[in-house]
Amino acid sequence: NARILEAAIVPEKPVSPKIPLNLVAGALLGGLFALGSILILEARDKSIKTVEEAKKLFGYNVLAQIPVSEYKALPENTLERSPLASGVKVPALIASPPSPAGGAYRMLQANLRFKRSEKAKKIKTVVISSSVPKEGKSTVAANLAAAIAQVGRRALLIDADMHRPRQHEIWSIPNRIGLSEVIMGQATTDGAIQQVLPLLDLLTAGTQPPSPLALIDSEAMSSFLEQMSEIYDLIILDTPPLVFEADATVLGKMCDGLLFVVRPGVVDSVSSAMAKELLEQSGQNVLGQVVNGVIIENEPDYSYYQQAGSYYKANTKS
Repeated sequence: NARILEAAIVPEKPVSPKIPLNLVAGALLGGLFALGSILILEARDKSIKTVEEAKKLFGYNVLAQIPVSEYKALPENTLERSPLASGVKVPALIASPPSPAGGAYRMLQANLRFKRSEKAKKIKTVVISSSVPKEGKSTVAANLAAAIAQVGRRALLIDADMHRPRQHEIWSIPNRIGLSEVIMGQATTDGAIQQVLPLLDLLTAGTQPPSPLALIDSEAMSSFLEQMSEIYDLIILDTPPLVFEADATVLGKMCDGLLFVVRPGVVDSVSSAMAKELLEQSGQNVLGQVVNGVIIENEPDYSYYQQAGSYYKANTKS
C-alpha cells in the first residue's frame, strides 16, 4: 500500500547541520549566568586572600610568612626518641622534618631579636593576638616559643587566653593549675610552670575565673611579668582575639610589644579594620605581623615557595 511519489535528489555538496537558535541562546545565557555568579560571590567575599593584601590593609611589617605545612605531626614513638622532648607532644611544624614553615618560625624569632621597644631596650615580653578566632595565633605562639628555645635562649610561654585556652591541648599537659591560680595567689610559680622542652617552660591558663579581664588588668599581673622578665630571655603571651576581648590590648600596654597574626582566607576586611582601629586607639607598640597559613596558589611569587619547598626536601634527603 506504498508507492514512490518522487525520487530523492542527491546534493552535489555536503550540507552542514544548522545549530538551533535556542541552543546558541542557551549557551550564551549559561555563560553569562556563570560569570555573574562568580562576580557576585567575589564581591561578597571580603576575606583577605594574599600576603600583599594583608600588607596594604594593616601597614605593618611582615616578620614571617608561614605557608600551610605539607608535613604532619611525628608519630608518638618518634617524639619519645626526640632530643627535644620526652613524652611531650611537640607542635607539628617545629617537630616535623625541615620545612618552609619551620624555617619561617626560625626567621621570625631572629627578626624579633633585633626589635626594640619604645624605651629602646631589648624585647622581653611579647603579646600574640589576631583579629578573629581560627587564625592560628596559639599555634604561632607555641612554635615561636619552641624556635626560641631551639637556638639556646630561655623562653616562657604563657597561655593568657582564659576564655578559650589552647596551649595545654597543643602540648598535651594538664590545665589544673595555671596563670589564674598564680595571679590570685593560690599557687606558686614553681608549682604552676611546667617544662615542655629544654629551655622552654609553659604556664597554662588554669581554671577560668568569673572575670578574666579583672585578673589580667591587675597589679599582680604586672608584677608577675616583671618578675619573670628577670628570669627568661623572652616571654610569649597567647591572648584572645582583639575583636572579641580586651585582654590583648591591656596586656599589650604591660608588655614590650604586640605581634599580630593574620590568616588569609579566614579573616575578613571588616574584622581586620576593627582590629587595626583597636590597636591604634589603645596605642599599641605593634612589632609587626605574621601572615599564617599562606595559601601558596594565591601568591604572585609562587616560585619562591616552590624553591623553598625544593630546598628543604633536598636537605631532608641529604
